[in-house]
Amino acid sequence: MFVSIRIRDMFLLLKLLKPLVLPPTLIAIGLTVALVFIMRRRRRWGIAILACTFGVYYFLAIEPTAAALAWTLERPYVAAATAPAERVDAIVVLGGGARAEPIPELGGSSFRRLWRAIAYYDDLGGHVPIVYSGGSGDPFARDAVEADIAHRIAMRAGVKQTQILLEEGSRTTYENGIATRALLEERLPHAPQPRIALVTSAWHLRRATGVFTKLGLDVVPVPADFMSGGFSLDPLSFFPSASAFSDSVTSIHEWVGMAGYRVQGRL
Repeated sequence: MFVSIRIRDMFLLLKLLKPLVLPPTLIAIGLTVALVFIMRRRRRWGIAILACTFGVYYFLAIEPTAAALAWTLERPYVAAATAPAERVDAIVVLGGGARAEPIPELGGSSFRRLWRAIAYYDDLGGHVPIVYSGGSGDPFARDAVEADIAHRIAMRAGVKQTQILLEEGSRTTYENGIATRALLEERLPHAPQPRIALVTSAWHLRRATGVFTKLGLDVVPVPADFMSGGFSLDPLSFFPSASAFSDSVTSIHEWVGMAGYRVQGRL
């Protein structure tokens, strides 16, 4: 029980610390510091910090930057996006978020990942189970609704109920791997090293593949939810946008996550 409490506390601590190294919080800090300098009549420093802060925001909020950052993560998996389905023991989908109100629905990334997994399932003739792995990633909201929503969507799309396995306790990529391995060991005792099609966002595949491989699973990466595709360089792409800023932050978040996992020995 003590170990469980420590793991829970560490998860909460990391969730609280992570925003401090990501652009939204850093930009807010930069604006605050600039304002303090200006109010204290140190205008030169204040204006310099303000200019740097706005420069960072602009750089991250334009499409060329967002596409380039995403490309650093997604490039190895472009060919896999159109590769034919390979024979595997299971199709594992990693959850990417959902909301329960006002109506239960998957987030955009989660839905695209699930839809890719269903297409892979159909390509294999509907004979390979789909494992949906994902609990609540919010340390202050423990109720997990995502896997249940995914289960209902998959059934409506024609997946047999007996071919859908749910894992609702994991909150991180590493916990996805641990819980999925345990579930497959129980449900597929004939496969000591199960071969899985691992379906997640293309920008998340590098970390997810590394984790699952290190945990002893034979992984076939199956990318979905690309951020870098369809980019065209034109005058409008140099105007800041919320979507480009969000994509840039997602890529930086992923690189930070991979660095953290390497430090912890999970990759």
